[in-house]
Amino acid sequence: MYTENTIFGDSRVNTILDRVLYELAAAVPDFNPAAHIVLTGRAAAELQGEDPALCNNVILLTSNADVQAYVQNGLSKKIGATGAARFVDRTIFYFEDYLHLEIWYQAALIKTVATHGIYVQDISEINPILL
Repeated sequence: MYTENTIFGDSRVNTILDRVLYELAAAVPDFNPAAHIVLTGRAAAELQGEDPALCNNVILLTSNADVQAYVQNGLSKKIGATGAARFVDRTIFYFEDYLHLEIWYQAALIKTVATHGIYVQDISEINPILL
């Protein structure tokens, strides 16, 4: 999805995000990217028309408990992260010096929109601290 649609200028980022989706599909029964994990934060806002600004991390959001469990316990090595920090509601993956990937969890359903061939959190619901 990300590589095919060239969402980010750095191809390594697109490749990692596609790998995340691949690994989730392999590990989580009935995984559906549209329903289980979406892009949020600054990148999602820009894809929905916000003016470009500095964006030094990529943030995904899930409301699926199975996805969250796998993110917390099995994803890091599968996607080649050089490190990870795990918190109750999010996991941060580090990749050398070019990317911090955050995957946040919220129990409430996520309002999504499709744009540029991927699913993003509706701009009206993006937590301001993620912008």
